Amino acid sequence: MATQSSSSESSAKEVGTTLKSVLGRGFSLLALFVLGFFKDRKGQLMLALGILPVVVIIITGIAPSAPGQAMNRYIDTIGSVYGAILVPLLGLLLGMAALSDEIESHTIVQLVSRPITRVEILIWRYIATLIAGTLMLIIATSFLFGWFALVAGLGAESMSLDLLPRTWAYIGLCNAVYCAIFMLLGIALKRPLFWGVIVALYEQLLGVIFSFIGGQAYSLSAHIRNVGRTIFSYTPGSWLIDGWTPEASGIILLALVAGSLIIAAFLFKIKDLS
Repeated sequence: MATQSSSSESSAKEVGTTLKSVLGRGFSLLALFVLGFFKDRKGQLMLALGILPVVVIIITGIAPSAPGQAMNRYIDTIGSVYGAILVPLLGLLLGMAALSDEIESHTIVQLVSRPITRVEILIWRYIATLIAGTLMLIIATSFLFGWFALVAGLGAESMSLDLLPRTWAYIGLCNAVYCAIFMLLGIALKRPLFWGVIVALYEQLLGVIFSFIGGQAYSLSAHIRNVGRTIFSYTPGSWLIDGWTPEASGIILLALVAGSLIIAAFLFKIKDLS
């Protein structure tokens, strides 16, 4: 019994040591990737792109002062401008660049030569991309909320402060889905940017412009908006998919993220980086 107890304690210590080592390497990679994003000029340009709709709204004066209208206009702007257009575009740029740029520049070789597995690199790179992109969009959408609140005021019937965390949750969901898919394309395809643009255009055609022909169920942006009904407690017709509940759409999105990361990890593991 004493021998078995000693063996169990030894195994537990080994697992603990391994977990600490994995987390230590992971957090080091996370800090490296996130800081690199914000130092990169591309990241600064993306932040400017995220704030651009706020500038347009301020110049055009389309933010309504009526309390009920202001909240509806704000949520629709988050869904149609950020969720359906800007987040896919930024996800395309971020997801594609997550590993493909480092592979092309051969900086990835420096990472894989260290005692770090390729799966670890991919997972932590995805997390870092998700964090950096979401933080950037949180900044941009907070400016948007601030302007709507300035025009229409704060209050239960107007721009309630609880819209901010709901917005951040919605933006994080969008970013998680598109970054996973575009990261997979960046690893799997020889011309990832071309196919990424095709995917982004497809999303806009079925998710926004041609939603009236019944193409919503085949668009990721439409499923994200369907889940957004629960996040925002908002149920206008444009956020609905006939026959689909928010829970069903959530399962589809979760399966796409998990499947994209699993396939990406497998392909990255066998990919020739020389």
